[in-house]
Amino acid sequence: MNSSKEYAGQSAFLQAGTLLGESPAGPKPRAGLYRALARLHGVKLVGTVKDSAGRTGTELVFSGVASTDHMVIDPKTSALLETSSVSTKGSDRGQTMSVTYPR
Repeated sequence: MNSSKEYAGQSAFLQAGTLLGESPAGPKPRAGLYRALARLHGVKLVGTVKDSAGRTGTELVFSGVASTDHMVIDPKTSALLETSSVSTKGSDRGQTMSVTYPR
């Protein structure tokens, strides 16, 4: 993973989401990465939420420089259910981009 100083934690959070959304890794490596993400400065554990498909998961949120980024994780399987990003700056302020992953 790489990042600039300004975006350090946010870059790690976003890159981890991309990796986990596409990775065939099992529950134990995924759970370890989620625990590491939860310790990043700026990451908040929201708790239990429903994703856009109605599935229950645990949400992590990172409030960064230009966006607020969300991950919803299935606590039983450690599968990434959904990621979303809400722009907080510029002309696209308030716009949301999200990816919902199949189980």
